[in-house]
Amino acid sequence: MIDFDLQRFAEGVGEATDPTPANNDDNQGNGEQNTNTNTTILGGIGTQTNQDTAQQKTDDKDDNTQGANVPEKYDFTSIIPEGAMLDETVSNNFAEIARSCNLTQEQANKIGSFGIEYAQQVAQQIQAQHEQTIQGWAEQAKQELGGRYQEYLSSAGKAIEALTRVNPQTNQAPIPNLMNFLNETGVGNRIEAIQILAYMGNLVGEDTPRVEGTGGVGGKTNLYPNTNWNNYK
Repeated sequence: MIDFDLQRFAEGVGEATDPTPANNDDNQGNGEQNTNTNTTILGGIGTQTNQDTAQQKTDDKDDNTQGANVPEKYDFTSIIPEGAMLDETVSNNFAEIARSCNLTQEQANKIGSFGIEYAQQVAQQIQAQHEQTIQGWAEQAKQELGGRYQEYLSSAGKAIEALTRVNPQTNQAPIPNLMNFLNETGVGNRIEAIQILAYMGNLVGEDTPRVEGTGGVGGKTNLYPNTNWNNYK
């Protein structure tokens, strides 16, 4: 009769079989060839393959080739728009950035041209916004002054004429560039400026010599002949 050991049978079933012999001579002989074999569960993350090494060498070669074309001194005069001037400080700062990035002259010019074009677009947008703001001031002044708007403008015009008129005695105007200031800044559309100039225009109609600078105390025309100014010294 054959003795049947149930416990021994169970232990045999539970053991795992290793398909690779522990001391296989063939595996030992091929150990050097399998050095780069991907044996990690997640696909060899962190393992550098021969293909990665070759790609890295190619990238390094490209970087060295590009660096060899970096000029000793960049010249950006060709990308400056007509009528504009090259800022030396900005040019030097950009050249340092281009050199640190190993840019060729052509590459630096492309980036510089884009920067100039972008700056011009920003300036145009700012100018357009400023013009809209000035127009808004004019609309606000019309609404607040209502039916007296033209009257205010007429009085303001008298003040501007008096302030920009050349005095024949001094050959100078009180504020010769007043109109340029009002036009360039747009301040002339502000209701406060209109009111101030209108007020001065009314004074011009009442007392022109004083506004023009030929009257007042110390002038040729004494507006207060009965006043003893020594009492106020």
